[in-house]
Parts: sequence; C-alpha cells; structure tokens
Amino acid sequence: MADEKIIVQLDSPERKYVKVYHDFLDNSFLTTEEQMIFIVLKSYVDFKEDSGEAYPSMETICKRTKMSEKRARKNINALIKKGIIKKVQRGLTKTNLYTLSDYVTMWTCDNVEDVAVVADNRGVKPLTPAEHIAELERMGYTVQIKEKEPTSAPTKVTDVSTNKNIYDMNKDNTKQAKSQELERYTMMDIKMLYEYDSLIVQYPAKQTDIDVVFDILYDTLNSTKQMTRVCGEDKPTMAVIGRLMKLQPDDLIYSIDKYHEQTDRIKNVKGYLLTILYNSREQNHLDIMNLGHHNGDF
Repeated sequence: MADEKIIVQLDSPERKYVKVYHDFLDNSFLTTEEQMIFIVLKSYVDFKEDSGEAYPSMETICKRTKMSEKRARKNINALIKKGIIKKVQRGLTKTNLYTLSDYVTMWTCDNVEDVAVVADNRGVKPLTPAEHIAELERMGYTVQIKEKEPTSAPTKVTDVSTNKNIYDMNKDNTKQAKSQELERYTMMDIKMLYEYDSLIVQYPAKQTDIDVVFDILYDTLNSTKQMTRVCGEDKPTMAVIGRLMKLQPDDLIYSIDKYHEQTDRIKNVKGYLLTILYNSREQNHLDIMNLGHHNGDF
C-alpha cells in the first residue's frame, strides 16, 4: 500500500488563472475587499504586453467580486488613493483603463506612504539622503554636506518665459531662494555626476542650455520640500530625486532637444524642463523603439 500512487486525470489540466503572490496576501495595507478588487483587475492584465493594464467593465468587476457597484467603486478609489492602481477614463462608451503596480519592493514597505512612492517609481525604492551619499562615495566622489548662512528671508521665484527662451531665468533670485537650504550635493558634485565638462566639450553651442539644466538639477537634488511637482502632479521629492540620480549625460541633452521641439508658450520653464528630465530615460527608450518599428516597415 505504501508504494501505491493515486493519479487524478483531469479533462483540462490547465485552466485560466491569475498569480497571487504571498507577499501581496501578507501585506497589512489593503483590506480584504481591496485585495479582491486588485486580484480581479489583475486577472484581466495581458502579461505578454507587460503594461499592467486592464479594462474590465464595472459590471464585470461587481460580478466577480460579488460586490455592489457602490462598494466596488469605494474600494477602487481606495486603491487609487494608496497609489496601487491608476485609473484613466477612456470615454463615455468605453470602460475605464486601470494600471496596476505589483512590485516585490512595494509589499516589503513599512507604511502605505512608502508603498505609493515605490509604485510611482516603478518598483524602485527611492534612495535616502544617506544612500545618495553612499552611492556617490562608491563611485569615487567626495560628498560634503554644508549648511549655508541664513539670509533675512527667502525669495520666491516664479519662472516666466515666452516661447522657446530658456535663458531668461533669474539666476540671482534662484540662488537667494536656496540660501536657507541644506546642501546635499555641491554643484561640483553634480557636475561630476553628470559629466558636465564632457558635455560642454561635445556640445559647446548648448552650454547655456546645459547650465540651466544643471541649475534645475541642483535645486531639485537639494530640495527640502516633501513634495515636488512634476508631470502636472505632486510627487514625493525623494522619489523624484531617486529618478534624477539615474540619468546619464545623454539624457540631459535629450531633454534639451525635446524642450526645443515644443512650439507652445511655456509659462513655468523650470517646471516644464524638470518634467522632461523626469521622463527622459523612459521617453528616449520609447522613441528608439518607435524608430526601430518604423525602420522595420521599409
């Protein structure tokens, strides 16, 4: 009897299923109903596309979760507020588009605020100031944290520009506005990190533009604000800094070129350029992919 094996033959050995990870089930940030909504949405994600996107109808969501529409919407909104899913309305006659984040680094966070930051940063945990310093020192840089002498009052700066002129930014006011902040990175550190000297040699005609971009990087990397506005919304400053720290010198030139491609009048030049920098690596990759597709058509 001990050597006997029992084999159960199924008519259909493989059925449709959705992966639910243990770390997701063990997290303390979601309610049972929120988890159920997430699982149902995930069951409609096409993982071959690797986009995390799903667009089931509200009727389908309610049917699968066994919830009323009011309760389902409440839980969806809770997931959106926690930064775990994003919703885009595609039109009156189309279902909503949901984008899910399900990274292992999300579910190991200690609080829901960090979960939202990691989800927004595509699964990458933003570096803390101490980790930034350690990373720079690992790369061979020497980092000194200096406290500047305070002035009587900080100066608020509003960047106003017409058309494509990115040279009208008032640098004197910018320096005054930074006078009461702690300096995580000196301008020398930032120039070494993004290879300023090499950029000037390669692109001498763009030096003024490059200097403006380095001023923006200096302001952002040394910001003491909790939130920074990019892409039209407020994002945790440390998440923005973590993303900017991954930029390569070519990404800065790409950002400058993308700025000059726009034709509309830009009111907030600094904010606009920061958004381009924030998205530059991803957008540059997409542009290369798009170029490859077009070349393949010929």
